[in-house]
Amino acid sequence: MTKEVRFKIEQPETGRTQGRVIRRLHQTDTNHSSGLEKWTKPKTEEYDKKDFDHPMEDDKKYFPYIPDDSTPYKATLRKPHYYYGIKVVKHSNTSNYKTLVAWGISEAQAKWRLLRDGTHDDAIIAFKKKVEEKTGLDWGNRYDEAIPDFYAFDNDTARQSDGYDGNKEAVQELMQIIFNKTGFNKAKNDLDYESDLEDLKIDDIEKKFKTLAKTAVSIRKRGKNKKKTETMKGDEILLGEGEMQIQDLESCQKMAKNLQGIWIWKNAYEIMKATSNSGEEVRLFDRQLQSLGDQEITPLSQNSNEFKTIAEYLNNYRVLYDYKLKAIFRIHPREEHAPLHHSKNSNRVLLWHGSRAVTYCSSLRHGLRIAPSGGLWYSKLLGNGIDLTDMSSVAADQCKTSSDALLLLCEAELTGADYTEGKMGPEKCINAKKVNKTLEGVKMPHPALKPKTNLSAPGSTYNKYTCYDPSQVKLRYILRLDILIPGMK
Repeated sequence: MTKEVRFKIEQPETGRTQGRVIRRLHQTDTNHSSGLEKWTKPKTEEYDKKDFDHPMEDDKKYFPYIPDDSTPYKATLRKPHYYYGIKVVKHSNTSNYKTLVAWGISEAQAKWRLLRDGTHDDAIIAFKKKVEEKTGLDWGNRYDEAIPDFYAFDNDTARQSDGYDGNKEAVQELMQIIFNKTGFNKAKNDLDYESDLEDLKIDDIEKKFKTLAKTAVSIRKRGKNKKKTETMKGDEILLGEGEMQIQDLESCQKMAKNLQGIWIWKNAYEIMKATSNSGEEVRLFDRQLQSLGDQEITPLSQNSNEFKTIAEYLNNYRVLYDYKLKAIFRIHPREEHAPLHHSKNSNRVLLWHGSRAVTYCSSLRHGLRIAPSGGLWYSKLLGNGIDLTDMSSVAADQCKTSSDALLLLCEAELTGADYTEGKMGPEKCINAKKVNKTLEGVKMPHPALKPKTNLSAPGSTYNKYTCYDPSQVKLRYILRLDILIPGMK
């Protein structure tokens, strides 16, 4: 007679390592002399049945729960000759949720049974707990390598229905675009900076900003006093190898834009340098991800509603260009921080921002930032803010490349921001919860509608939004694409 050996799962003593739950297995039958090597697979999981209620296969009022991010709470787990299923279902007419489980030699023979009945949170907590118990992995790490002696995720099945693409290759390719030495050198040439980057100090750039701000104030005062503004001694601001004479606010703002570009570029360079020099004990890809701080980057499935809605917004709000959209990545912190402030007058909108790909390591680590110039008033005087647009093609111009360009889609609180109305803009806005439930209350231009045009309107061609408070701009998505310019191959 074969003696059955069962194992007790204890709580981890040392926490988690790379998202995995480390557990110690103990043999409960001390009389069995062969130890762990001679483990006999249980014929059934009858000892689990105490956790469950009646079979659920005949309940026709419950349907699989698929949240707005298109990722169903459903896990298909396998061992040799064994199947285990876990899923969350929702009642069609009420807010009642159930967590169901099934097991057996095959999926076809398994019957669903009730594990937990209650609220949305109750069901999700029970689902994640059971997933962790059976696999040793958190639900968020379900695409990691399976742990020996635990159930393994059937990832082929999961990816067919999952709202995001668990393929790490997409994120690896994104890191290669961002951490690109050729891109850094091209940016250096475009900025006409010829000195050694090691000699350029971030503190020096920030001091130049403050000097430039004082110069702008001086020019503004002279203008109010109606004094003629000739070339001014002592108002030269050195930039790289050359210099530029400041004669009016327009030249101040032009230099501020150049300094801002160099400041962002230098910050990104320092992150890339630290990543490259951090040693070989950690793979380069992992070091690159670690350098981005607490941001988590998730590739979206091209079949998900989230992907399709963003793609519509991209393609309908453009002029001249066509796009070849390669990937969309959702950005979210591993630990949720305070949301953008909400008030009765809150005006949060999903808007585009474009910049060179090599600056993204700084943007992802710190968010979009403004070089310090002495305060909000000085930043506005210099026009030194975060530029956003509802036209994807306007943001695409700032990417400075047509191949593997990266666009940011940001949630921006526009209270206190500058707004310049253009001749072309959205006809209608919708609630961005259509994209993802976390964007509840955020507006976005209707993705299925083309922008309206009013040629008689004064001012620029497109709407322009400038935020002077970086805390009012939250990164939500990165789009990787090729910009197809007519006449160019």
